[in-house]
Amino acid sequence: MIKHYIITLILLLAVIILSPSCDEVSPYTLSEIDTTTVIDPGTSGEIDTIYSDTTFIGTIAEVQPKVVILEEYSGVRCVTCPAGHIETEAIINTHKGQVAAVVIHAGNLIFPYNGEGALYIDDGLSLYSSSGATAVPSATVDRIVFDGQDNIALGNPTSWASKVALQKQEIPPVNVYVYEEYDPSTRQLKMYVQLRYTQAASTDQRLTVALVESGIVRTQLTPDGEQEDYVHNHVMRTMPTSSNGWLIEGETGIGGVIVKSFETTLDADWLVENMEIVAFVHETGTGRKVLQGGSVY
Repeated sequence: MIKHYIITLILLLAVIILSPSCDEVSPYTLSEIDTTTVIDPGTSGEIDTIYSDTTFIGTIAEVQPKVVILEEYSGVRCVTCPAGHIETEAIINTHKGQVAAVVIHAGNLIFPYNGEGALYIDDGLSLYSSSGATAVPSATVDRIVFDGQDNIALGNPTSWASKVALQKQEIPPVNVYVYEEYDPSTRQLKMYVQLRYTQAASTDQRLTVALVESGIVRTQLTPDGEQEDYVHNHVMRTMPTSSNGWLIEGETGIGGVIVKSFETTLDADWLVENMEIVAFVHETGTGRKVLQGGSVY
């Protein structure tokens, strides 16, 4: 009996000692992560568990599929802009997961109806001015100057899809991962962008981050007249970076990893469940060619 009791006790202690604690099996939250510790997932291309600004040389990640950045310029008093909105949605649905759209209200047809909240911001006006666009609707696709173009702006919505399909074939030299943390009590949104270089950067590059919102109801001029219940999607609300982007600093050689954090407080009338963070790496200078994009809702 005593021998049996001792064996049972030994087995019970072994179970207690060898069993993992609750902390070890529970998912981490941001507050539980030691942000000074770098966790490199190897070549899987998964997001590292890093939530603070850092840079280091890691293993070379598997190359991501190309994510094309479509920046559409629009205005609520533009009667032909709904056609642009329809085209953008069709492109997103055709190339699921490989297109991130940012709708920028700019130009002379942006002033809201009936005291409604404006959909334009100063950074958007700056981007419109530098794009070379002369009217809305227009768009840029990866900010490329395509053959036959004098600038990056494409005025005819029917031309956007073919340019997106062309850019989707590009092999990006850098992977872009976007993730976030939101505090509903303060409406503070923290955004984290991780870059993993699969090719060494040959020139200076910048990182641009935009926060966009869908499901915004505002009056829109349409071919049938003023539509008060018109739903606007992918509208740029703010830019955590400047319109020129953040100059990328750190390890941009092959295997280089850079993490950059941003934060903003959401306005009271922005619906966090309808918001998307769009981030992309682009060249500097007048070309500003987009190398790779990424987004998260």
